[in-house]
Amino acid sequence: MIKAVGYIRRSTDRQDTSLDDQRKAIEQYAQANGYELIKFYEDDAVSGTSVNGRKAFQEMIDIALIPSQ
Repeated sequence: MIKAVGYIRRSTDRQDTSLDDQRKAIEQYAQANGYELIKFYEDDAVSGTSVNGRKAFQEMIDIALIPSQ
């Protein structure tokens, strides 16, 4: 299996099911396509118009940029 991470985000806390729905969709896709999800990154009630303020997204990108050994 290919190791992968998932990223979920919702823009406002008024979107009750958004995060759960996104997580389920990613999990289903991963299972159907041979991916092993090792971690989820989540930004809750954060706008998607900019990467500023999206701490989980920035953490995910920073880790992805670390050269593998």
